[in-house]
Amino acid sequence: MHRNLILFLSITIYFLASCEKGFDLNSGITISEENELYTLELNVSSNVTTDVSPVQFNAKVIRHSPYQFRPDSRFIGYWSIFSLNIDGESNNIAQYPIDYEFYTDQSFDKIEWSTLGGDTQYSNGGWTADMDSGTLTMSLQGETTAINVTFDNNGPIVPLDGYMIWNFEKDGKTYHQVMQKSEYTDPTELEESISYLSIESTGGTIGGTTEPSTYDISINLPNEVGAFYEVSGTFIPLYEFSNGYILATLFSEQNTVLNINIPISIEYTY
Repeated sequence: MHRNLILFLSITIYFLASCEKGFDLNSGITISEENELYTLELNVSSNVTTDVSPVQFNAKVIRHSPYQFRPDSRFIGYWSIFSLNIDGESNNIAQYPIDYEFYTDQSFDKIEWSTLGGDTQYSNGGWTADMDSGTLTMSLQGETTAINVTFDNNGPIVPLDGYMIWNFEKDGKTYHQVMQKSEYTDPTELEESISYLSIESTGGTIGGTTEPSTYDISINLPNEVGAFYEVSGTFIPLYEFSNGYILATLFSEQNTVLNINIPISIEYTY
């Protein structure tokens, strides 16, 4: 009971003093790591404390690079053949229409329809694109085709009914093929995924935070370099522990996971 009272009073006085005067975390210890878009910083007021003296910490996520749509995003989506010329002669595509669906994982589906009562043919392959040279490379059933590609739209996502024009050679013949975007592409498939910040501890508990929970905090920063989000709180040492850790983790589906921690040495007062 005596120790609990001392600990409660120490935490209360420490917290009130920090709120009233502010705490210069710059005078403490800071470590950081970065991934493709963000820097994760973890700062503590001190890495040495006593069993009745809490440690203030601050975790900050800073954007160091803007998010950009992948350069080949214009290919993504569902396309239907609009016209086809082989060696300068127009082909009747109404009898055998062809659809392609390009996916974000560099795979695609090819669907060959028959309007004459035959079976629909399904196949799938892989694709890559060099936007600097305007070249689409498609691999299907062991065969690779290099295609010169242009678009009628320069945006990151081609709108419905937009066109993609293919020019390539195959089996000694010259192809000029126009594909039309036939389904709407959801832009959220290509937007930046949400990052989540979690803060945990060993050898002590986390309290007095600026967030109701320190697990899976959504980080949705403006797409501007220097934009940041921070969470502050207090590490409260647990009795009979001689050391502890504060761990901060930043996770997203698109970027490298960041894990940083700072060890806290805990000294006994009696």
